[in-house]
Amino acid sequence: MGSMIDIYCKDCISEADKKGTKDNTDDMSYNRLYLGIGMMFSPHNVFYGNTQFFEKAFIYDEVTEENIQHDIKRLLSEGATPGDEYDRCIYYCEHCQSYELKFYFTLLTGSKVYEPIYNCGLCSKEMVMIPDDRGLESIKKKILKCRKCGGSNFEIEDVGCWD
Repeated sequence: MGSMIDIYCKDCISEADKKGTKDNTDDMSYNRLYLGIGMMFSPHNVFYGNTQFFEKAFIYDEVTEENIQHDIKRLLSEGATPGDEYDRCIYYCEHCQSYELKFYFTLLTGSKVYEPIYNCGLCSKEMVMIPDDRGLESIKKKILKCRKCGGSNFEIEDVGCWD
């Protein structure tokens, strides 16, 4: 089961605006993030697909970066095995103070562990994963910058669960 959180700039989005705002605005003034994974995200469905219900592995929908998709295909074809931990997580760019939802996973080959390295969609700098199951406490400690007004008056709310 996953959790939903709203992250919004209190200077740009009022409570009334929040109800009519679509998820994931381009200016980052309002975002609803769906953290975690649902019960259909078994290791087989995520990494291999090709089941009665899911032809394609979920990971290729979750990871859109071509270089990382290439690494996944290569490593799996070479016999890598998925690690036990995989999840939708918040990644933070320390350079431009923005965040993105990305899919964390590991692939194991012998004694080596592959973890994806994600780059910021704005400045292309390497992002860091926020190491918190729910993401809320860790992201509150980060300084976020609204792309719309340039301010940092963000509210972060836990709005529920999804599956």
